[in-house]
Amino acid sequence: MALTRKENYGGQGGVFIQTLLLSRLFNGSIMLKHLLVLSLCVVKNMTYFIETKNHYQRLALEELLAHHRGYPYTCIIDVSSFCSIMEIISCVRRHHRASRFVFIGGTDIYSRALSPLISLESRLSVLESLDLICQGQGATYHETMDFLRSYRCMANYSRRDKITIYGMLISNTLMGAALEIGICPKLFYHRVDSLVKKLNMLSRLQAHQFFYREYPAEFVRSQLHDACVCA
Repeated sequence: MALTRKENYGGQGGVFIQTLLLSRLFNGSIMLKHLLVLSLCVVKNMTYFIETKNHYQRLALEELLAHHRGYPYTCIIDVSSFCSIMEIISCVRRHHRASRFVFIGGTDIYSRALSPLISLESRLSVLESLDLICQGQGATYHETMDFLRSYRCMANYSRRDKITIYGMLISNTLMGAALEIGICPKLFYHRVDSLVKKLNMLSRLQAHQFFYREYPAEFVRSQLHDACVCA
């Protein structure tokens, strides 16, 4: 699970007490006091949640966002910190009251597959990311959930796509997959390349990794016959 930090607290007194207790807990370290005051500062009319495993990215964004007021409840999600679409869906559900979701993407397979959702690139500087966040980049809760569910339910794939994916999942090689579903290898390679392009992947291997992580073979097989029940 990605690390979460809430940037909104109920009042000056509460912030002072929490800071004081935590400072004493860490034996009064000057550096820790500085970080605690920075993390627990009061920001009126604004709440930011940052979901990421990148500790340095989180601290940098927290420091800069603490000085910006008047923005709606925003959830910032680093896609590369998650290992499945289901994990991302669960994260979004936890923040269902957010006015908008801002997704940070990198070079991992999930950032590539979910590229239409990505508002910020991880290669950007923190100041560049902050500027885009303050410009109102992002998607609503319903837009985000609709998009994620469509991938989770395989709604974006045609029947031919699903047959191709199923073949990739039940065989260790593309040649073997082609034989399993009864088509010539050249045609199968063409279909796989179409899926690579569709998912914005860099290679067949990346596409295979994505399918292997997301869709059990039996699940894909069931989608060839039954309507999907969304997560």
